[in-house]
Amino acid sequence: MEHSTKNAAGAGSTRPGSTSTKMLEGSLRSFNLFEILQFLRLGGMNGILSVSREDERIQLMFREGKIVNSSVFTHRQRLGELLLVRGAISRRDIDDILESQRTGEITAPLGQALLDRGLIDQETLAQTLRLQLEEEIWSLMGWNDGEFRFDPSDTVVETAPSIIEIEIEPLIIEGVRRQDEWKTITQHIGDDHAVPVPLAPETHHEPDTSLTPSEWRLLSLINGSLTVGSIVDRSGLGRFETYRILANFMQQGWITCEPYLQAEERTSEAASRRVGDPSFGSGTAGDNGGGRAWWKKAQRDTRNTAIADSHRTPVSLAAALANELLRNIQRRRIEDPWGCWPMTPLIWQRLTNRFPAADGIAVVGGLLDTDLFDRQWAVLTEPTVRTLLIEDTWAALVDLNDLLAEALAHALPPREWNKLCSQLVADLQASVVEEVGPLGMTATELVLILERQTNEEVSPNNGR
Repeated sequence: MEHSTKNAAGAGSTRPGSTSTKMLEGSLRSFNLFEILQFLRLGGMNGILSVSREDERIQLMFREGKIVNSSVFTHRQRLGELLLVRGAISRRDIDDILESQRTGEITAPLGQALLDRGLIDQETLAQTLRLQLEEEIWSLMGWNDGEFRFDPSDTVVETAPSIIEIEIEPLIIEGVRRQDEWKTITQHIGDDHAVPVPLAPETHHEPDTSLTPSEWRLLSLINGSLTVGSIVDRSGLGRFETYRILANFMQQGWITCEPYLQAEERTSEAASRRVGDPSFGSGTAGDNGGGRAWWKKAQRDTRNTAIADSHRTPVSLAAALANELLRNIQRRRIEDPWGCWPMTPLIWQRLTNRFPAADGIAVVGGLLDTDLFDRQWAVLTEPTVRTLLIEDTWAALVDLNDLLAEALAHALPPREWNKLCSQLVADLQASVVEEVGPLGMTATELVLILERQTNEEVSPNNGR
């Protein structure tokens, strides 16, 4: 690497665990990450390795040739999502801590704050951080361009916290294996936008009980609508392991993968048939009819479900409120915060990028359709998956209702908004939710969203 190094100021020892006399920097076109990591390992180096391309940049901290910290650990959203899908914490835990960080009550990073509050233990945090870092490093190993720079430093490394300790050699061996296997896997699966679809039982042997818990977890997420990327986000297994298991399912003949547009056309046709088919909902859990007997008494387009109707879950109620707000915005031709009414799938995707499990809500004709969520809720049984599904979907809908209510409140005269708000509150209070969700998922929380946009407490009689 001599031609890619520059002299660092001063002289020093080259013994393991000390700083080198050289600062290394160069292009990934000349040296791949395997070679760089191996060099730092063999030298027992202390310091910080920075790897960057375009607007991406990751720093790895080395102590005696081992990785002990990383800038990856400041990515609060990624760490939080991993802990969520692994069932270690709840969405409310994360939101409470992020709010405390925003107000300055807490200054510690997310992981340390969770430890301080006793919400997770050290082992759980270490395992999750290791997965997060290993995924990032294996991703870096696939970079063919970019720049790297290693700054030797004993002082910085000695004073920095050591969160985990990762040996380089096993990481490199696994990285090489994954690179070789990745090309074959992606030939079967495609990319994050592909949609795994279960095959009919008569076309294959059904999965047996020898599947691992991870495999059963992934199998429960395959419903013909979720993309590979969505399944990766929910699995808690990392990208490579999720892809590997999906590829194995394909080889076993249990699933196939469709391009996203093809899957979208198929689900749209199914939704159209559902709206006009009086027999929809007569099947049993797990069949193509979609589910439980309660659908027999709910044979209607979910976009036309009124707020005051009976709702299976709090999600249905929140979606009904959002749809009523959307109708009022469209009816009054109100200019929206995004400048692109009627509502499109792209807007919903932007609003839910914090809540990946909320993609069970579709946008059809400018309104929200909860059919896919209802199907998922009916057939999913794994507690962690169910909790993440309803918590993420509820949180995304609360954010959306907040934005819609604000847009209407600012656009309408106060008297007209208060009148509309009073009617919506009356409808919410008259609604019935058959299956109570986790704490806080109530009509009362939706009423508070409306009341935040008024100067007075809203009651069913106000504004009339």
